[in-house]
Amino acid sequence: MSWVRIPSPAPTQLHPLVSPRTNQYHQTDLANIRLKNVTSYDNVRYSSGTINFPRKSESNGEEMTSFSCAIQLNSLTAPEFIDITETVENTVSQSGITSGIVTVFSKHTTAAIRVVENEPLLINDLTKMLERLAPQGDYYQHNDMEIRTVNVGKEEPPNGHSHCQQFLLASSESIPILNSELQLGQWQRLFFVDLDGPRTREYLVQVLGV
Repeated sequence: MSWVRIPSPAPTQLHPLVSPRTNQYHQTDLANIRLKNVTSYDNVRYSSGTINFPRKSESNGEEMTSFSCAIQLNSLTAPEFIDITETVENTVSQSGITSGIVTVFSKHTTAAIRVVENEPLLINDLTKMLERLAPQGDYYQHNDMEIRTVNVGKEEPPNGHSHCQQFLLASSESIPILNSELQLGQWQRLFFVDLDGPRTREYLVQVLGV
C-alpha cells in the first residue's frame, strides 16, 4: 500500500471566491483534502488543484445563478488519471447552488474529462485500451514536420497519439446537482485524464442552477 500525493500550492494559499447570492468575497482553501490510501499504481492520483479567475453572473430575480472558475493542476506522466471529484464537489459547495448542473470542461486537445470507477486495475485496463487503439509508436502525420505546416510551435511534441486518444474520450462531463451534492453513482468518480504529460493543465468548472 502507498499514499497517493495530492498536489497543492506551496505554501497553501487562500483563494477568494465570489458568493453568487451575496456578491461578497470570502476565503476558502480547497487544498484540505485528506490523503487516500490506495494500492501502489502510479497512474491514479488525487488532485486538489488551484482555483483561479473566479467569475460570477446572475439572472434577474432568484431563478437562475451561474458560477464559474478555472482550476489548474500539474500532471506527472501520460496517460495519467487524476481524480478531481472532491475538487469539483468543493467548488459546487462554494457556489451556493443547491439544485442544477455542473459542467467540467478540459481546455486541451490532449486531455479529457471522464466519469469512471476509481479502481486501479480498471485504470490499467483503460490505459492499455488507449494504447491499443492509438499506439504511441505508430506513424502520425501530425508528428511529421516535413509535411505539417499548421499550428507548429517552436518545440512541437510528437503527440499525434495523444490527440487520437483524446478524440476517443471527451472534453467535458455534465453532472446533476441535488441538495448541493453531485448525483454520482456509488462507484462513479470524475477524472481529468492527461494523455500528453507531464504538463501544467487547466479545466473549467461551471455550475448552473438555483
